[in-house]
Amino acid sequence: MRAFDLSPRAPHRFATLAIFALLLSGCGNAPTDPAANRVTASALRAEIDAGRGPAGGGPPASLFYPLEVGNHWGYDHSFSVYIIPTGGPPGPVQGVNDRVIRDLVCVEHRLGHDYTVEQVQYQGAPPWWVRYRQDGSGLFEADVEVTNPPLCAGPAGRRIFDAKAAPARADERVWASVAAKIADPAKQVAYRAAWDRVQARIAAARQAIGITARSLPRAAAGVDPGEITRLEYPLHPGAHWVVRANPSFGSIVEGTDALDLEVGLLPAWRIRVGNEFLGPEDRILTWYGRSGMLKLEGHFEGSATDEAGNEIGRVIADESAVLTDLALGGGRFAGH
Repeated sequence: MRAFDLSPRAPHRFATLAIFALLLSGCGNAPTDPAANRVTASALRAEIDAGRGPAGGGPPASLFYPLEVGNHWGYDHSFSVYIIPTGGPPGPVQGVNDRVIRDLVCVEHRLGHDYTVEQVQYQGAPPWWVRYRQDGSGLFEADVEVTNPPLCAGPAGRRIFDAKAAPARADERVWASVAAKIADPAKQVAYRAAWDRVQARIAAARQAIGITARSLPRAAAGVDPGEITRLEYPLHPGAHWVVRANPSFGSIVEGTDALDLEVGLLPAWRIRVGNEFLGPEDRILTWYGRSGMLKLEGHFEGSATDEAGNEIGRVIADESAVLTDLALGGGRFAGH
Protein backbone atom coordinates (compact mmCIF):
# COMPACT_ATOMS: atom_id res chain seq x y z
CA MET A 1 0.00 0.00 0.00
CA ARG A 2 1.38 3.38 -0.94
CA ALA A 3 1.36 6.30 1.44
CA PHE A 4 -0.93 9.12 0.46
CA ASP A 5 0.39 12.62 -0.08
CA LEU A 6 -0.75 15.38 2.26
CA SER A 7 1.67 18.06 1.13
CA PRO A 8 0.01 21.46 0.47
CA ARG A 9 -0.88 22.13 -3.15
CA ALA A 10 -3.43 23.95 -5.23
CA PRO A 11 -6.95 22.41 -5.14
CA HIS A 12 -8.14 20.29 -8.07
CA ARG A 13 -10.71 21.69 -10.48
CA PHE A 14 -13.89 19.70 -10.00
CA ALA A 15 -16.41 18.96 -12.72
CA THR A 16 -19.18 19.77 -10.28
CA LEU A 17 -18.78 22.96 -8.23
CA ALA A 18 -21.19 24.11 -5.53
CA ILE A 19 -21.57 27.18 -3.33
CA PHE A 20 -23.36 26.75 -0.01
CA ALA A 21 -26.38 29.02 0.48
CA LEU A 22 -25.88 29.56 4.21
CA LEU A 23 -27.86 31.89 6.46
CA LEU A 24 -26.41 32.58 9.88
CA SER A 25 -27.99 33.69 13.12
CA GLY A 26 -27.75 37.46 13.46
CA CYS A 27 -26.40 37.95 9.93
CA GLY A 28 -29.60 39.19 8.30
CA ASN A 29 -29.52 39.46 4.52
CA ALA A 30 -26.15 41.04 3.94
CA PRO A 31 -25.35 41.68 0.26
CA THR A 32 -22.73 39.53 -1.39
CA ASP A 33 -19.55 40.81 -2.96
CA PRO A 34 -18.47 38.37 -5.71
CA ALA A 35 -15.31 40.37 -6.38
CA ALA A 36 -13.89 39.63 -2.94
CA ASN A 37 -13.09 35.93 -2.96
CA ARG A 38 -10.23 35.54 -0.48
CA VAL A 39 -9.58 36.35 3.13
CA THR A 40 -6.29 36.23 4.98
CA ALA A 41 -5.45 33.56 7.51
CA SER A 42 -4.99 36.26 10.15
CA ALA A 43 -8.53 37.55 9.54
CA LEU A 44 -9.94 34.06 9.89
CA ARG A 45 -7.92 33.44 13.04
CA ALA A 46 -9.22 36.71 14.48
CA GLU A 47 -12.78 35.46 13.99
CA ILE A 48 -12.07 32.04 15.46
CA ASP A 49 -10.07 33.33 18.41
CA ALA A 50 -12.38 36.24 19.22
CA GLY A 51 -13.16 36.31 22.91
CA ARG A 52 -16.88 35.78 22.46
CA GLY A 53 -19.30 33.15 21.22
CA PRO A 54 -21.07 33.36 17.85
CA ALA A 55 -24.03 35.67 17.36
CA GLY A 56 -27.13 34.51 19.22
CA GLY A 57 -25.18 32.47 21.81
CA GLY A 58 -23.48 29.11 21.49
CA PRO A 59 -20.09 27.71 22.44
CA PRO A 60 -17.17 29.89 23.47
CA ALA A 61 -14.73 30.87 20.75
CA SER A 62 -12.24 28.19 21.81
CA LEU A 63 -14.81 25.54 20.85
CA PHE A 64 -14.88 25.99 17.10
CA TYR A 65 -17.62 23.54 16.07
CA PRO A 66 -21.26 24.25 17.14
CA LEU A 67 -22.17 21.17 19.20
CA GLU A 68 -25.49 22.25 20.72
CA VAL A 69 -28.39 19.82 20.84
CA GLY A 70 -31.08 21.08 18.47
CA ASN A 71 -28.67 22.36 15.82
CA HIS A 72 -29.72 21.36 12.31
CA TRP A 73 -28.10 21.25 8.89
CA GLY A 74 -29.82 20.41 5.61
CA TYR A 75 -27.86 19.82 2.39
CA ASP A 76 -28.62 19.43 -1.27
CA HIS A 77 -26.45 16.50 -2.29
CA SER A 78 -25.48 15.66 -5.86
CA PHE A 79 -23.63 12.77 -7.45
CA SER A 80 -22.72 12.41 -11.14
CA VAL A 81 -20.84 9.94 -13.35
CA TYR A 82 -19.61 10.02 -16.94
CA ILE A 83 -16.97 8.38 -19.11
CA ILE A 84 -14.29 9.85 -21.36
CA PRO A 85 -13.24 7.43 -24.13
CA THR A 86 -9.56 7.63 -25.05
CA GLY A 87 -9.24 10.06 -27.95
CA GLY A 88 -12.92 10.93 -27.88
CA PRO A 89 -15.26 13.48 -26.32
CA PRO A 90 -16.80 12.96 -22.85
CA GLY A 91 -20.01 10.99 -22.75
CA PRO A 92 -23.27 12.33 -21.31
CA VAL A 93 -23.30 13.07 -17.58
CA GLN A 94 -25.72 10.98 -15.54
CA GLY A 95 -26.54 12.07 -12.01
CA VAL A 96 -28.89 12.22 -9.09
CA ASN A 97 -29.82 14.90 -6.56
CA ASP A 98 -31.17 14.22 -3.09
CA ARG A 99 -31.26 15.66 0.43
CA VAL A 100 -29.09 15.01 3.48
CA ILE A 101 -30.34 16.03 6.93
CA ARG A 102 -28.09 16.24 10.01
CA ASP A 103 -29.53 16.98 13.46
CA LEU A 104 -27.88 17.06 16.89
CA VAL A 105 -30.42 15.05 18.87
CA CYS A 106 -29.04 14.23 22.34
CA VAL A 107 -25.99 13.65 24.57
CA GLU A 108 -24.71 10.12 25.19
CA HIS A 109 -22.27 9.19 27.96
CA ARG A 110 -19.70 6.71 26.71
CA LEU A 111 -16.40 5.56 28.25
CA GLY A 112 -15.93 8.63 30.41
CA HIS A 113 -16.96 11.21 27.80
CA ASP A 114 -20.18 13.01 26.92
CA TYR A 115 -20.77 12.74 23.16
CA THR A 116 -23.24 14.92 21.29
CA VAL A 117 -25.13 12.59 18.95
CA GLU A 118 -25.77 13.66 15.36
CA GLN A 119 -28.47 11.85 13.40
CA VAL A 120 -27.70 11.71 9.68
CA GLN A 121 -30.23 10.70 7.05
CA TYR A 122 -30.17 10.63 3.27
CA GLN A 123 -33.46 11.00 1.46
CA GLY A 124 -35.20 7.62 1.28
CA ALA A 125 -32.64 5.81 3.44
CA PRO A 126 -32.47 4.80 7.13
CA PRO A 127 -30.63 7.14 9.54
CA TRP A 128 -27.33 6.59 11.30
CA TRP A 129 -25.72 8.29 14.26
CA VAL A 130 -22.35 9.98 14.79
CA ARG A 131 -21.03 10.75 18.30
CA TYR A 132 -18.98 13.97 18.65
CA ARG A 133 -17.11 15.58 21.50
CA GLN A 134 -14.89 18.64 21.48
CA ASP A 135 -12.25 20.26 23.63
CA GLY A 136 -9.54 22.85 23.11
CA SER A 137 -7.43 20.41 21.11
CA GLY A 138 -9.96 19.36 18.51
CA LEU A 139 -13.24 17.85 17.36
CA PHE A 140 -13.42 14.10 17.92
CA GLU A 141 -15.77 11.34 16.88
CA ALA A 142 -16.33 8.09 18.73
CA ASP A 143 -15.09 5.34 16.40
CA VAL A 144 -18.07 3.03 16.92
CA GLU A 145 -20.60 1.38 14.64
CA VAL A 146 -22.78 4.27 13.45
CA THR A 147 -25.81 2.08 12.72
CA ASN A 148 -26.25 1.51 16.48
CA PRO A 149 -29.01 3.91 17.63
CA PRO A 150 -28.23 5.92 20.78
CA LEU A 151 -30.34 5.23 23.86
CA CYS A 152 -30.57 8.95 24.52
CA ALA A 153 -32.52 9.64 21.30
CA GLY A 154 -35.87 8.41 22.67
CA PRO A 155 -38.10 5.61 21.30
CA ALA A 156 -38.20 6.99 17.75
CA GLY A 157 -34.41 7.14 17.60
CA ARG A 158 -34.03 3.58 18.90
CA ARG A 159 -35.77 1.92 16.00
CA ILE A 160 -33.71 -0.96 14.63
CA PHE A 161 -33.52 -1.11 10.85
CA ASP A 162 -32.36 -3.73 8.41
CA ALA A 163 -29.59 -2.34 6.23
CA LYS A 164 -30.54 -4.81 3.50
CA ALA A 165 -33.97 -3.21 3.29
CA ALA A 166 -32.52 0.21 2.45
CA PRO A 167 -33.06 1.47 -1.10
CA ALA A 168 -30.33 0.70 -3.61
CA ARG A 169 -27.52 3.24 -3.55
CA ALA A 170 -28.29 6.14 -5.84
CA ASP A 171 -24.80 6.00 -7.34
CA GLU A 172 -25.36 2.46 -8.58
CA ARG A 173 -28.53 3.62 -10.32
CA VAL A 174 -26.52 6.44 -11.89
CA TRP A 175 -23.95 3.97 -13.17
CA ALA A 176 -26.71 1.84 -14.72
CA SER A 177 -27.73 4.89 -16.78
CA VAL A 178 -24.12 5.38 -17.92
CA ALA A 179 -23.63 1.69 -18.75
CA ALA A 180 -26.83 1.59 -20.81
CA LYS A 181 -25.15 3.88 -23.36
CA ILE A 182 -22.09 1.62 -23.86
CA ALA A 183 -22.91 -0.60 -26.85
CA ASP A 184 -19.77 -2.77 -27.03
CA PRO A 185 -20.00 -5.71 -24.54
CA ALA A 186 -16.21 -5.84 -24.07
CA LYS A 187 -16.14 -2.13 -23.27
CA GLN A 188 -19.05 -2.60 -20.88
CA VAL A 189 -16.94 -5.09 -18.90
CA ALA A 190 -13.88 -2.82 -18.91
CA TYR A 191 -15.79 0.27 -17.80
CA ARG A 192 -17.67 -1.73 -15.17
CA ALA A 193 -14.35 -2.86 -13.66
CA ALA A 194 -13.15 0.75 -13.61
CA TRP A 195 -16.42 1.84 -11.99
CA ASP A 196 -16.08 -0.82 -9.28
CA ARG A 197 -12.63 0.51 -8.39
CA VAL A 198 -13.87 4.09 -8.32
CA GLN A 199 -16.92 3.14 -6.26
CA ALA A 200 -14.75 1.38 -3.66
CA ARG A 201 -12.64 4.51 -3.19
CA ILE A 202 -15.75 6.70 -2.99
CA ALA A 203 -17.23 4.43 -0.30
CA ALA A 204 -14.03 4.57 1.77
CA ALA A 205 -13.84 8.35 1.42
CA ARG A 206 -17.49 8.84 2.42
CA GLN A 207 -17.03 6.72 5.51
CA ALA A 208 -13.86 8.54 6.51
CA ILE A 209 -15.36 12.03 6.30
CA GLY A 210 -18.66 11.01 7.87
CA ILE A 211 -21.12 11.51 5.01
CA THR A 212 -22.26 7.90 4.90
CA ALA A 213 -22.63 5.03 7.35
CA ARG A 214 -19.58 2.87 7.87
CA SER A 215 -18.94 -0.68 9.00
CA LEU A 216 -15.96 -0.94 11.30
CA PRO A 217 -13.76 -3.98 11.92
CA ARG A 218 -14.77 -5.47 15.24
CA ALA A 219 -12.26 -4.90 18.03
CA ALA A 220 -11.42 -7.54 20.61
CA ALA A 221 -14.07 -8.01 23.29
CA GLY A 222 -14.07 -5.21 25.83
CA VAL A 223 -11.61 -3.05 23.87
CA ASP A 224 -12.86 0.38 22.85
CA PRO A 225 -11.87 1.20 19.24
CA GLY A 226 -11.03 4.80 20.22
CA GLU A 227 -11.81 8.01 18.41
CA ILE A 228 -11.51 9.70 15.03
CA THR A 229 -9.95 13.17 14.88
CA ARG A 230 -12.30 15.19 12.71
CA LEU A 231 -10.53 18.55 13.32
CA GLU A 232 -7.36 19.30 15.24
CA TYR A 233 -7.00 22.74 16.83
CA PRO A 234 -5.65 25.28 16.30
CA LEU A 235 -6.47 25.31 12.61
CA HIS A 236 -3.95 27.09 10.39
CA PRO A 237 -2.58 26.68 6.85
CA GLY A 238 -0.35 23.62 6.74
CA ALA A 239 -1.81 22.02 9.87
CA HIS A 240 -2.28 18.29 9.37
CA TRP A 241 -3.42 15.33 11.41
CA VAL A 242 -4.37 11.66 11.18
CA VAL A 243 -8.14 11.21 10.95
CA ARG A 244 -7.89 7.49 11.59
CA ALA A 245 -5.04 5.01 11.35
CA ASN A 246 -6.86 1.98 9.92
CA PRO A 247 -7.78 2.43 7.16
CA SER A 248 -5.35 5.30 6.99
CA PHE A 249 -6.87 8.74 6.39
CA GLY A 250 -5.36 12.15 7.08
CA SER A 251 -6.31 15.81 6.67
CA ILE A 252 -4.35 18.96 5.87
CA VAL A 253 -5.49 22.58 6.00
CA GLU A 254 -4.73 24.03 2.56
CA GLY A 255 -5.72 27.59 3.41
CA THR A 256 -8.63 29.96 3.88
CA ASP A 257 -11.42 30.94 1.51
CA ALA A 258 -14.24 33.46 1.63
CA LEU A 259 -17.28 31.48 0.53
CA ASP A 260 -19.68 33.58 -1.52
CA LEU A 261 -22.93 32.82 0.29
CA GLU A 262 -26.39 34.35 0.11
CA VAL A 263 -25.69 36.14 3.42
CA GLY A 264 -22.36 37.54 2.17
CA LEU A 265 -18.81 36.29 2.30
CA LEU A 266 -18.14 33.76 5.05
CA PRO A 267 -14.53 32.81 5.90
CA ALA A 268 -13.78 29.10 6.13
CA TRP A 269 -10.89 26.69 6.36
CA ARG A 270 -10.35 24.59 3.22
CA ILE A 271 -9.26 21.09 4.27
CA ARG A 272 -8.07 18.32 1.97
CA VAL A 273 -8.55 14.68 2.98
CA GLY A 274 -6.03 12.08 1.84
CA ASN A 275 -6.01 8.29 1.87
CA GLU A 276 -3.53 5.63 0.80
CA PHE A 277 -6.07 4.15 -1.61
CA LEU A 278 -6.98 7.32 -3.49
CA GLY A 279 -5.85 7.65 -7.09
CA PRO A 280 -3.56 10.44 -8.32
CA GLU A 281 -6.51 12.41 -9.75
CA ASP A 282 -8.84 11.85 -6.80
CA ARG A 283 -9.59 14.82 -4.55
CA ILE A 284 -11.68 15.32 -1.41
CA LEU A 285 -12.13 18.85 -0.03
CA THR A 286 -14.20 20.06 2.91
CA TRP A 287 -14.76 23.60 4.17
CA TYR A 288 -15.38 24.25 7.87
CA GLY A 289 -16.45 27.46 9.58
CA ARG A 290 -17.92 28.36 12.94
CA SER A 291 -21.34 27.17 11.73
CA GLY A 292 -20.12 23.66 10.95
CA MET A 293 -19.25 21.97 7.68
CA LEU A 294 -19.93 24.56 5.00
CA LYS A 295 -19.03 22.75 1.81
CA LEU A 296 -17.94 19.41 0.40
CA GLU A 297 -16.52 18.44 -2.99
CA GLY A 298 -15.19 15.13 -4.23
CA HIS A 299 -13.70 14.05 -7.55
CA PHE A 300 -12.71 10.47 -8.47
CA GLU A 301 -11.28 8.89 -11.64
CA GLY A 302 -10.70 5.32 -12.76
CA SER A 303 -8.96 3.87 -15.81
CA ALA A 304 -10.76 1.36 -18.05
CA THR A 305 -8.43 -1.00 -19.95
CA ASP A 306 -8.81 -3.68 -22.60
CA GLU A 307 -7.56 -7.26 -22.24
CA ALA A 308 -4.08 -6.16 -23.31
CA GLY A 309 -3.93 -3.51 -20.60
CA ASN A 310 -4.35 -0.55 -22.94
CA GLU A 311 -6.45 2.30 -21.58
CA ILE A 312 -9.68 2.71 -23.53
CA GLY A 313 -11.17 5.47 -21.39
CA ARG A 314 -11.78 6.83 -17.93
CA VAL A 315 -14.71 6.80 -15.52
CA ILE A 316 -15.25 10.16 -13.79
CA ALA A 317 -17.38 10.64 -10.66
CA ASP A 318 -18.12 13.93 -8.89
CA GLU A 319 -19.91 14.56 -5.63
CA SER A 320 -20.92 17.70 -3.77
CA ALA A 321 -22.98 18.74 -0.77
CA VAL A 322 -24.61 22.17 -0.58
CA LEU A 323 -25.89 23.56 2.71
CA THR A 324 -29.37 25.00 2.18
CA ASP A 325 -30.93 24.84 5.65
CA LEU A 326 -29.40 25.82 8.99
CA ALA A 327 -30.60 26.11 12.57
CA LEU A 328 -28.17 27.08 15.33
CA GLY A 329 -28.99 28.03 18.89
CA GLY A 330 -32.72 27.64 18.40
CA GLY A 331 -33.09 29.92 15.37
CA ARG A 332 -33.89 28.45 11.96
CA PHE A 333 -32.64 29.98 8.72
CA ALA A 334 -33.22 28.67 5.19
CA GLY A 335 -31.25 29.35 2.04
CA HIS A 336 -34.28 28.92 -0.21
